[in-house]
Amino acid sequence: MESAELLDLLGNDTRRRILALLAQKPCYVTEISEVTGVSPKAVIDHLNRLEAAGLIEYRLADDRRKYFSITHSQRLEITIGPHEFGTKNGYLPTESIESHHFKRITVEAELDIDNEDPISQLSAVRELEDLATELSTAQRFIHGQLNRLYAEVLEKLFEDQGARLGIDILDVLSEEPATTDELAHHFSVSSSAVRRCLEQLREAGLVHETPTGWELTS
Repeated sequence: MESAELLDLLGNDTRRRILALLAQKPCYVTEISEVTGVSPKAVIDHLNRLEAAGLIEYRLADDRRKYFSITHSQRLEITIGPHEFGTKNGYLPTESIESHHFKRITVEAELDIDNEDPISQLSAVRELEDLATELSTAQRFIHGQLNRLYAEVLEKLFEDQGARLGIDILDVLSEEPATTDELAHHFSVSSSAVRRCLEQLREAGLVHETPTGWELTS
């Protein structure tokens, strides 16, 4: 997808909220409508646009509901400056790439940026542009690996592989205990969705419920 088309889609607040919700877990139309406060008809219109753009897809569950989810991970970069404007987007790689030296990235660039000679300054510009390209590639690689690990962890822990909500809940509970309603409010999802996720985490032996809320199991 072209960056301009993606920016146009993301320029709508409702579509951004829908994507944020789907990043937590697959949802059906009524559920999205209840969480976002947007009418089901409007939700369907937004979903159709996102689906046509290839950003989301759906599966038909046993109850005949369409559960929508994000199709794949991609990264959009925007550069705005007095001397540059540009966008770049692409899918996140999940396989290893040649630049294994990304581990604990170090910047090795000896730039004579204080030299007032135009030729030297142009040389420094080219080096910095190359460095920016390398860092962009490294970021896409890292986020691709993160998404691959998320998928593997979720597949092991949850019946629904798209339940990213589970990892986010574990992240919150690693800081402090929280009730079901507090978690639902924090993630802007229904309490029933949070409860189902917590039950799966409890069955996996990762959390337990106390009088003050849910905690990680030591």
